[in-house]
Amino acid sequence: MKTISLLSIALIAVLFSGCATTGSVKTLTPFNTDRQVTFAVGQVFTVELPANPTTGFRWACRAEAEPVVEQVGEPVFVNGSAPVGSMGGGGMDYFKFRATKAGQQTLKLDYARPWERDVAPAQTLSYELVVVDKP
Repeated sequence: MKTISLLSIALIAVLFSGCATTGSVKTLTPFNTDRQVTFAVGQVFTVELPANPTTGFRWACRAEAEPVVEQVGEPVFVNGSAPVGSMGGGGMDYFKFRATKAGQQTLKLDYARPWERDVAPAQTLSYELVVVDKP
C-alpha cells in the first residue's frame, strides 16, 4: 500500500508541476459547486472529484460555446485505498484548467457512462467561474 500512496503523490506532483509559475493553485471540489469563483487570466486551477472508473462512470466536461477557461491535458485518476484494479475501488479524478480570457462561464461536469447516450448523468456539478484581467 505504501508504494501506491507514494506513487499517487508523485503522479499528482508531476501533473501539477507546471502550475508553480502562475502563483498558488486553487482546487475546486464538490463543496464549491454553485458558488462563484474568481480567477485571473492565466491562472491555473484544478477540479478534484470522487470517481470510481471500475463502474464504467467517468467525469467529462460539457463543451461551452465561448469558454473562458480551457482544460489542460486529460484528467488523471488516482486510486484510493483499495488495491489497484480491484472492483469497486474508487479514488479521485483530477482535472487541470487554465483561465484564458476575461468573462464568465458555468463549468459543468457530468458523471456518466460514455456509451449510455440516452441516459441522464448520474451526477452533474456546476461551477460559476469569473475570469478577470490581471491587475
